Amino acid sequence: MTKRKDERFDVSGLRSEAAKGVQRKIAVEGTPEQQRIIRSVIANSFTIKEQKALVSKGGLLFRIGDLGGDVAAQYWGKRNGDVYIIEIDPKFVDDGGTYLHEIVHHSRMGDDTRDSVLLRTRSKRNDIIFLPTEDDRSLEEAATILETLARETPYKDPIVPSYHCGPAGNDKKKAFEHIKEDRESVAGSAEPGSKGLRGLRAKKMVEKMFGRSHISDLRLDRQTAKERLEELCRREGNVIY
Repeated sequence: MTKRKDERFDVSGLRSEAAKGVQRKIAVEGTPEQQRIIRSVIANSFTIKEQKALVSKGGLLFRIGDLGGDVAAQYWGKRNGDVYIIEIDPKFVDDGGTYLHEIVHHSRMGDDTRDSVLLRTRSKRNDIIFLPTEDDRSLEEAATILETLARETPYKDPIVPSYHCGPAGNDKKKAFEHIKEDRESVAGSAEPGSKGLRGLRAKKMVEKMFGRSHISDLRLDRQTAKERLEELCRREGNVIY
């Protein structure tokens, strides 16, 4: 009997043979076109080395399904012990930045080459993001957002301002302006279709510009993300960005 091919691992839509090799460990439950789009977001936003790190601690599964409300995508970590799961609402598959955010969360937790306070999650576990305090959540989200803006290729204007609303005083117009300025600061251009950065270049720009970014003023509890980063850097004797 011929073994049936698992279509979730179809990488035929990728041009790079190296990317095909890595992404055979990544499953996408969706149509061929949804697969192509999601795999392209990964390939365009991460180097081959970084893509390998995405699956270094287990498989990665993307599920497409109605998430309800305003939820575009969500990251679950390991739901069944061996596979990390990211869910995407079908309305947002074409908006790669919404789930690139979740992939960056995963990279921050699973990539052991990330060794700075800013670039690595504060999670105490490697199967799910489990942060010590709400102040760490401010830092986690702000750093993830800025890195997502740095990496997104091709760039698209966001549909919703999300966490940028807080630092903008819940003024949506100002929040969208702040997103544009933060994108320009880390990627050089906020024009739709512009290219972002990958690898060390992306990480270095996040480190360089974080303290000057609007999103670093995100406050989800007692401290802003910037204040929490400064506190942790002083405690650990690291450079304050």
